[in-house]
Amino acid sequence: MLSNFMKFTENLLFKCWWVVLFTLICAIFYEKGRKKIDEDYQKLYRQQTELEVIKKRKLEIREELTLKVNSQSDPDFVELLLMKELGVIPEGHLKFFFTD
Repeated sequence: MLSNFMKFTENLLFKCWWVVLFTLICAIFYEKGRKKIDEDYQKLYRQQTELEVIKKRKLEIREELTLKVNSQSDPDFVELLLMKELGVIPEGHLKFFFTD
């Protein structure tokens, strides 16, 4: 019985060698394609992470600028902005210069 099975298997493989070869070639190309897809996925994931960090920074800047624009009508903010950006000081205050 085992001998018949072995003969049948040998006969089947001998007659259908091209099927085995085709399957092997398909498996090789599939594996190659899967590796390429994995590499592309990792690359896109890194880009997504970088873009999310950039987006977060840009949203913080946008929020800061929105607050600045909205508070331009506030006199205290205008005074603080003049002191901070231009170095203007209100009357009665002293200004200190530090040099190296």
